Amino acid sequence: MSGNDRPLTSISSSRNQHIPDFPVKAWNQYELISFLGEGNMGVVFLARDKTLDRKVAIKFLSYGNLQELPRFKKEAVAQAQIEHECVCKVYEVGEVEGHHYIAMQYIKGPALHEAAQRMTLEEKLIVVRDAALGLHEAHRKGLIHRDVKPDNIMVELRDSGNWHPYVMDFGLVKEVDETGMTQTGMFVGTPMYMAPEQARGDRYLDRRTDVYGLGASLYEIISGEEPFANKSFFQLFQTVQHEMPTEMVKLKPEIPFDVQSITMKCMMKEQKDRYGSALELAQDINRYLDGEPIQARPLSLIYHLKIKMKKHRLAFSLVLVAAALILASFSWGIYTQWRAGQRETMIQAVSEKVEGMDGVLRLSQMLPVHPVENDYIKIERLMEDIRAMMREMGSTGKGPGNYALGKGYMALKLYEKAREHLELAWNSDYQDPRVAYALGQVLGVFYQRAQSELNSIEDLSLRRIRESEIENEFLKPAAQFLKQAQGLSIVAPEYLEAQLAYYQKDYDMALQKTRSAYHRLNWMHEALILEGDIYKTKGIERGHTGNYDEQTRLFELAEQLYTDSANLARSNLDSATRLIELYSTDLSDIFVGKKGDFDRVFEKGIASVERALKLSPDNPDLYLHKATFFYIKGEKESQKGNDPLPYWNTSLSLFEKILAKQESSFSIHMKANDLYRALYKHHMVRGKAEAKYMAAAEYHLKKAEELCKKSIDRQKVSTGFLHIGFLKMQKGVDPTHEFTEAINNLESIHQSHPDVVETSVNLGIAYFYLARYEGFKGKDPKPGLHRAIAVYQKAIELNPNYMASYNNLGETSWVLAEYEMKSGMDPTPTLRKAADAYYKGIELKDDFAPLYDGVGTTFLLIGTYEKEKGRSPWNTLKEAISSYKHSIEIKKDNPDTFINLAECYWIQAQYQYTAGFDPEKALKQAYAVYEQAYAMNPKDGYCLAHFADAYLIQAQYELENNIDNTRALSKAEDLLHQALEVNPNDYWVHLIDGKMKFIQTETLWKKSEPYGKPLAAAKRSLSKSVRINAAEAETHYLKARILAFEHFNQDRDEEKLELALQSTEQALDINPVHTNASILKSLLLFYSKKQTRDQVEDELRKIFEEQPLSKIHIKCLLNKIKDTRSFKKIVQNL
Repeated sequence: MSGNDRPLTSISSSRNQHIPDFPVKAWNQYELISFLGEGNMGVVFLARDKTLDRKVAIKFLSYGNLQELPRFKKEAVAQAQIEHECVCKVYEVGEVEGHHYIAMQYIKGPALHEAAQRMTLEEKLIVVRDAALGLHEAHRKGLIHRDVKPDNIMVELRDSGNWHPYVMDFGLVKEVDETGMTQTGMFVGTPMYMAPEQARGDRYLDRRTDVYGLGASLYEIISGEEPFANKSFFQLFQTVQHEMPTEMVKLKPEIPFDVQSITMKCMMKEQKDRYGSALELAQDINRYLDGEPIQARPLSLIYHLKIKMKKHRLAFSLVLVAAALILASFSWGIYTQWRAGQRETMIQAVSEKVEGMDGVLRLSQMLPVHPVENDYIKIERLMEDIRAMMREMGSTGKGPGNYALGKGYMALKLYEKAREHLELAWNSDYQDPRVAYALGQVLGVFYQRAQSELNSIEDLSLRRIRESEIENEFLKPAAQFLKQAQGLSIVAPEYLEAQLAYYQKDYDMALQKTRSAYHRLNWMHEALILEGDIYKTKGIERGHTGNYDEQTRLFELAEQLYTDSANLARSNLDSATRLIELYSTDLSDIFVGKKGDFDRVFEKGIASVERALKLSPDNPDLYLHKATFFYIKGEKESQKGNDPLPYWNTSLSLFEKILAKQESSFSIHMKANDLYRALYKHHMVRGKAEAKYMAAAEYHLKKAEELCKKSIDRQKVSTGFLHIGFLKMQKGVDPTHEFTEAINNLESIHQSHPDVVETSVNLGIAYFYLARYEGFKGKDPKPGLHRAIAVYQKAIELNPNYMASYNNLGETSWVLAEYEMKSGMDPTPTLRKAADAYYKGIELKDDFAPLYDGVGTTFLLIGTYEKEKGRSPWNTLKEAISSYKHSIEIKKDNPDTFINLAECYWIQAQYQYTAGFDPEKALKQAYAVYEQAYAMNPKDGYCLAHFADAYLIQAQYELENNIDNTRALSKAEDLLHQALEVNPNDYWVHLIDGKMKFIQTETLWKKSEPYGKPLAAAKRSLSKSVRINAAEAETHYLKARILAFEHFNQDRDEEKLELALQSTEQALDINPVHTNASILKSLLLFYSKKQTRDQVEDELRKIFEEQPLSKIHIKCLLNKIKDTRSFKKIVQNL
């Protein structure tokens, strides 16, 4: 897809935008997935190629742009000629139902201008280098793009964490003739990125025209500004031809001069002065990246004068002569001496500035508690002085200057920028021990942050993978830099040695050295912080092995040291932040099961944030910590059955402040997604679901997905998709996209890391959810359920002590058993496996309510099967009731548990009715529990439907026994009306609705009153149920009942009799042991004279032997048929 047609990237930007319909309604080749975006020529959709089973982007030309058809086709033909990994592939160009389209490679990522904000300098250079190689391939084919710009380069973030570019939109492409020149006399392209020869409308454009576009793109993404900003359309055409853009280093002094030189060489006014090809540009970028001398040279004074002279020839003639005479008077030796002197001057000046910043920081930390941002202003002023010196010194001051700026950013706690400048200094041959020391400290900060994230990873193997990653990324480089800093003259060399020992994981040596450093300088609060870090790290490691008592002891030592540091340096933000992170880690551990006083740690955490906010009132990181504390507190209250909203609403207001003050980050968006999803679920289960929370959760998950680079981040995003998909499924919204995204991500991670238990468990959940949804839609869910079970069993092999594997295995097994039972299979073996899994989970965690819910549901299904076989289920149901009540003791506010508990009494009532007993007592028990569930969530469709079905048992019993059933039918009708409002796409609700209306019909028929209206409504409801899910045997049986009723009691229509027979056969195809369908089929075969009386009697005798209670059913059935003499003789014989 082209840059102009790139996909929308945020909900907020598209919320009010009209989303066009997919132009082709029924297309054999492609299947719509979603709308991507709209450009100047048309609209773009994401679709699936049904033949090749791959995602594609399809661009349709709008009817209003048919005049652009030649360009539209030209884009496709030109782009299709180019075979290169950095050029978007075109798969097909064609026309369908009058719509012209291009099918092309789907690129999951934004345009370069947007993604560049998240890239490092090196990543930006690599992306432009690779795009240049793609353009070079186009040039080799004789094609000139003529519209190269950041909007026409899209980028995709690979699993490796690297950005991969794709050159797009060859709509302005021209083929070159044998002279290598294009045959056009008019200007084309985008003025901001247009080469001077394009602006002049020259006929002679070649590959160097595209080189200019690459340079203009480099200029924008690196400097942050367009090459000729704030110019009118017509001014641009003059400026592009006659002026060079502002030097990049004047916009951003930290930009390396070599990078500026490469960029400016691309943007030379004369084609001959640029790189000869895109390949040459790519090679020069490689030289820079490899630390080799580049071909490009900084723009000389003469070149600047030459450009000006072209515009003002007469005024510049004498000036040029004078300038040439002055330049000729300098020799190379003098220049070299001058350069060395300048460097020494810069180093001395920088040292003074760094000492000044260190002094400001030290004084600020030792003062009473006060907002430190005021002191940061002094440091920023010193940094401005350093930038001015760097501009004055040019390339001479690059190394020392970047070192000083890095130290400044360290003081300001802007560690990403600090690392960038320190690495620039190091890579500029300024490899001083002071730079090494500063880099070691900065990488140590990143290590501490990454280590704190480790605590949220429950899975041991996944944690080890991430530990290895952060050790390679931060720990080992930090140790290496500190080694190179050894011998540096500092006030406490033991502190450096302590840091080095800590990063080498020699904790005993590190503790010894920190104490030595503090003994030497008892005002050195950094030594106390480091000692606290060592104890905290050791505590985390003990916690990962399950030794929580030792973890608690070590955390207490760390807490005391951080507190001592904060008391020593009262305005030291580092001490305050360390305390916050310690309490956050401890709170998370207690939340997931470690013994401890949750409320005490929560209060300490909030108090530590409040103290830190006095030092840094506008610090978004502190608000994020505070929001997280309140979120997890709300989760804890929800677990206990208390109201979490006071805490979640506080967290929500804090997130709003954070998002207004801080650039996007993966962590912020994932935590915001968690919060909004929790709010949506909380309101949903209480019948007050608000769409704004779901929209916000989806928006933040999408943003997090765009920003995630690590496998652990992708794991979290996948879990987010699972949660949102499940909530959508509960509301009757298609969750296939979310489940498929989760499966694709998790399968990719699983292939890379097959031993990660958490990935296996989440993948199993994804298979399970998708299979469950397919089952709701009438597809066979059993293959998907078996896949999920296999994954869970593999997870248990990897870690037999991971409770979630057993819980999920149990749930998937009983769902499989449920479908087996509906298919006529014996579910008992599968249910035994479900029970075994739950009991093993309880051995690991005996206070986890869902495990007892699972045991209850297993017994509930066994009881259901016993009822179907004509055996009393009560003893089994009592086991289920006991388990559900145990779950309620643990978690008293879960409506699902109450629904399942009510279902136990509902099954018993069904059995009593079928056996000919009064079900009143069991129904009253069911009603009481359903009322409790209804009070918790009056919008639970499953609860409403089953509540209604309980009233239908009463209505049916009252009908059979000549009792007025008006109240029971009215109650059922009201509940079903509510259920259909909640989810109009639930086949089961339509089935129960059809059943209710047929009982109304039978009631009126028995009273000899008109019944046509409820009968027609019953047929409509059952038709809707079949359209949604045609694989439910009960629906087809009920259809057969209605058709038989019409035949026997209305018009004796033989066609209806035949249709009734077909419906019984459909029911038995789905469930071969559906007793009632078998009985009805036998009676209909006899009545239609397709079987003899003896054959029917034999068939019914077999059924009665298998299911003794079916005799009651046939009696009830015959009581509703006017002419039953022949049938009654059969029953009497039996």
